[in-house]
Amino acid sequence: MILSVSRRTDIPNHYADWFLNRIRAGELYVKNPVNAKQIRRVDLSPEAVIRNLAGRLAAIAGDHGLEIVSCAEEIDLESEGIRHGSCIDRELIERVTGKSLPVKKDRNQRPACGCAESVDVGAYDTCPNGCRYCYAVRSAARVRANRGRYDEEGEMLCGELQK
Repeated sequence: MILSVSRRTDIPNHYADWFLNRIRAGELYVKNPVNAKQIRRVDLSPEAVIRNLAGRLAAIAGDHGLEIVSCAEEIDLESEGIRHGSCIDRELIERVTGKSLPVKKDRNQRPACGCAESVDVGAYDTCPNGCRYCYAVRSAARVRANRGRYDEEGEMLCGELQK
């Protein structure tokens, strides 16, 4: 099931606390906009929402020759056609390079993360893409300030080494 939280009203912007409480509760109720006496219970359990959506998305992706993989999810979606994935995929890198990598799972990530040990050479507050979901950018002003410190000859992405 896909939930719409912005067609009738902007829930993320104005009612996020209510919505998060309902997710924790595992259910909510919604009135039919045409018949106010008709009320529907909506199951918000991960089983109801994620499995249904996962299976549909995997089928659509498969129809287009694509594969969907999960990221740091504890829920097993193999039966829906979605395997656990990783951004830094040791097995894929080994297949592509033809070399065995002596790296372990990255212990600095979330427990369900499947990424191999790696060093991220990027920096927070430097990406100008403006993705609304991004955790690595706190403000556009910080991005502008940091990009102003970018030096293609510098030793760091945006900034200088201090003595």
